[in-house]
Amino acid sequence: MEHFSSILLDLYRLARSTAAPRFKDAALAAIKQRLPFDAAMWGTFVAAPHIVVHSFHLQNLPARKMEDYEGVKDHDPLNRRGIAKPGRTTMTTLAEMKGKLHPSMVAYVRRYDLESVLSTVWLDEGLKIYTAISIYRGRARPAFTERERKLKQALIPHLVDAWNTNAIQHLDERANSSAERQLARAKTDGKGMIYNAEPGFAELMREEFPGWTGPRIPGSVLAPLSAARGEAYRGDAIQAATLRHIGDGTMLIAIRRLGGLDRLSPRELAVAREYAAGRTYKEIAHALGVAPATVRNQLRSAYVKLGVATKIALAKCLDGPG
Repeated sequence: MEHFSSILLDLYRLARSTAAPRFKDAALAAIKQRLPFDAAMWGTFVAAPHIVVHSFHLQNLPARKMEDYEGVKDHDPLNRRGIAKPGRTTMTTLAEMKGKLHPSMVAYVRRYDLESVLSTVWLDEGLKIYTAISIYRGRARPAFTERERKLKQALIPHLVDAWNTNAIQHLDERANSSAERQLARAKTDGKGMIYNAEPGFAELMREEFPGWTGPRIPGSVLAPLSAARGEAYRGDAIQAATLRHIGDGTMLIAIRRLGGLDRLSPRELAVAREYAAGRTYKEIAHALGVAPATVRNQLRSAYVKLGVATKIALAKCLDGPG
């Protein structure tokens, strides 16, 4: 418990203070101090209909490891176990599995000295994205223990959450106003594949697209967000916009639930704001160049759309996040 608590404190401190590109290495280094290992792999993938890796990060391993993995991934029992029981950490050694592994998998493990492994696959149920985090010891070290397996298993949900927090926070540096807190943000690539997302993102997506299960942004939303002119998507339940294009081909997007103010026409909103500020029908009509009867009709429509019945309720609605 002492190791667990100290690692958690480090992870959430790093999530707040570390630039996103360095977070994974920093988090793995914090874990390594209490749970020693030689190398690590941290990747995300989807599993339907086949495993497709869409991001990975290696520590103390060459990049060609992932290229070689494409040729053996269908023979990897750890991935199958992880997908079958997401959240559970599997502990194994080459000595234990040698007689059960496909020869190509045995050669792969030996090539990169992955003698002992603790492997965990974490599933984001809302987005249908898997995060796989494996740590390895080579043949020169003793195998992992059951105590170490339990420690890693307990850490994984916190590690993934800290990573998501870090990735979104450090991509969007705007002030955290009350309006901004209504947003659910996500990092996605040009094909709509989601890499990180804040809590509530999947729920908002399903309000607009009831059958949506992830892990890709629907094409109707992605097209305007990817446009060079930076258009926004506006649907029946949500509005989406691009906050930032990132140099690696990904982008930070935000979606929010449409509120009552979104249902008002520009003229209805203008009339409502003027009336809530204390102006009379005649004053508003004069300022907007319309008849007082028109102001009255637009104000009545605004009351109905906002579901309010008094001037005080109207003012409160206009002061809120929408």
